[in-house]
Amino acid sequence: MLVFLREKAGSWIIKVILFLIIAVFVFMGIDVIIAPKERSVASVNGEEISIDDFQSIYNNQLNRLKTQFGSQLNEEMLKMLQLKQKTFDNLVTRQLFLQKARDYGIIVGDQELMESIFSMFKGPDGQFNNDVYRQTLAKNGLTPDQFEKSQREQIILTKLQTLLVSNVKITDKELEEWFLFENSEADLNYVSFDPSSFKNLEIKNSELSDYFEKNKDTYKIPAKAQIKYVKIKYDDYKSKVAVTDEDINNTYNDNIEDFRIEQKAKARHILVKVDEKADAAKIDEAKKKAEGILAELKAGGDFAKLADKYTEDPSGKNKGGDLGEFTKNKMVKPFSDAAFALKPGEISDLVKTNFGWHIIKLESLSPEHKQLSEVKDEIKERIINEKYKNIAYDDADKVYNAIVKGDNLEQASKAVNGLKIETSGLFSKNDGLKDEFSDSAAIIDAAFTLNPGQSSEIIENDSELVIFEVLKREDAKPVTIDQVGEKVKADYLKIKQDETAKAKAEAFLAEISKDADFKTKAAEYKLTVGETGAFKKNGILPGEFGYAPELTKTAFELSEKNPVPKNVLKIDGRYYIVKFKARTYPDIAELEKDKDSLKSKILKTKQEDFLNSWIAELKKKSKIKILHPKILE
Repeated sequence: MLVFLREKAGSWIIKVILFLIIAVFVFMGIDVIIAPKERSVASVNGEEISIDDFQSIYNNQLNRLKTQFGSQLNEEMLKMLQLKQKTFDNLVTRQLFLQKARDYGIIVGDQELMESIFSMFKGPDGQFNNDVYRQTLAKNGLTPDQFEKSQREQIILTKLQTLLVSNVKITDKELEEWFLFENSEADLNYVSFDPSSFKNLEIKNSELSDYFEKNKDTYKIPAKAQIKYVKIKYDDYKSKVAVTDEDINNTYNDNIEDFRIEQKAKARHILVKVDEKADAAKIDEAKKKAEGILAELKAGGDFAKLADKYTEDPSGKNKGGDLGEFTKNKMVKPFSDAAFALKPGEISDLVKTNFGWHIIKLESLSPEHKQLSEVKDEIKERIINEKYKNIAYDDADKVYNAIVKGDNLEQASKAVNGLKIETSGLFSKNDGLKDEFSDSAAIIDAAFTLNPGQSSEIIENDSELVIFEVLKREDAKPVTIDQVGEKVKADYLKIKQDETAKAKAEAFLAEISKDADFKTKAAEYKLTVGETGAFKKNGILPGEFGYAPELTKTAFELSEKNPVPKNVLKIDGRYYIVKFKARTYPDIAELEKDKDSLKSKILKTKQEDFLNSWIAELKKKSKIKILHPKILE
């Protein structure tokens, strides 16, 4: 997973142009990161970026990662992703873009803003759904002014992006070059040097002694700690949540849009056919016939009988024009619009479609939303899930508050009935405590910062809340080489094996770089020559390599004139020397099969590259001042 995240971490800047799309709904409900009196984190050409904006975006992104990775999200991943730095960089870039948009005179009028918001909250009837608008803003803690300001800025940024990339083009020549490069295949010969194959290496005692002296801290008996703790398990609290019918009704009404379903209509119709290519006279003639039928219906005629008599739809003949049940998207739009606008029992006026003239009678219309009785259990579960953790937190607070007042853990645990004191064994920072806790990283970190007798704060894991007291701490202890001699020897042997394999590989590479025959030289070294088989630049290599980006990169740098690389490659612990065997190119005629979509893809990449360069240049010319560096730690 970390490899994957490292691959993806660099793509953040690409997304920054439409940054406000993400930011629109995340202004409220934010944890405090730094002291509230410090109101700005940076100055960009004299304009400040507020801490509120930084906190909202940072916490929103953090919550997204927590949702995606759950308990797997740890400090190492967060450091690697540089979440705070990325958030800061994105906010700076947003500010620079807004400033540049002002310079270019890009504005968004009230009418344009209104149309944009209307399109976001347009209901099935094509009208603005004010209820959904208000509910959405309320859910996200936004006022209309806050939302409209963000939406206005989002449109400005989109306009600026469009303006900046409008002159970025992709020529047919560039497209051909890209197609040939991306779809060419490389084939290599290779040999490998496996460090573990060098088994009979001479190791002197003096070498072991020197190695141990330089690395003795590695072999220390690690510091250890022991704790006693209480666990408040979330699942134990689900049964303690009382849910009333009033709670369920209120949740249903407050979140009615969550239960929207596709409506179904049951209807009959009478069709007077008109050919799509009919002239005006034929259309008018059919209309008059339909008007006559409609007059009979208004005079009290039975719809089903008149349908059997007049309809020209074969599927409805002798069935009273019955269409059965259908959803809105199953019928042509004029027909659906008319049918779903009726009340059960009502008959429409004439409706013109490409089939002819219709008269529709709505028999029944299903609800727009699931009924409360259908979702009652679902809502109850939702309420329980929203509340049970709060009850668990309340109990944890009781224990913690008792400790703050001076109680020890045993005394404090009595604040909650049924809590049991448990004791861990001695553990080091690397022991994990996986048997005791669902996620022990924060517990272990805290245990080695507290002294015996001190208690932790409330520590939250995926499935529990934990409060502990340190019973014992033991410092790391030095050892002699006699105590760890076998481990020292094994570790040093691996290092020497690796050095030997690397030296042999480099010697082999040096010889074949001087035009020595690859296979002949491999035979002298008693090495087996392998073949990768053909593979593409962005593909998975066949055989033993699989995903090996460094090898792939090297392969496509080689050619007949430059058949061997300058350096040995290390892949999964082995050293490899490769040699160019062949390069094949696709038939350029294949490009025509999907030329438009490929051109669009390459154009997008070229536009992104242009924007990256433009952003970098803009930052160089701007005065960006970090007002509170600690926020990025």
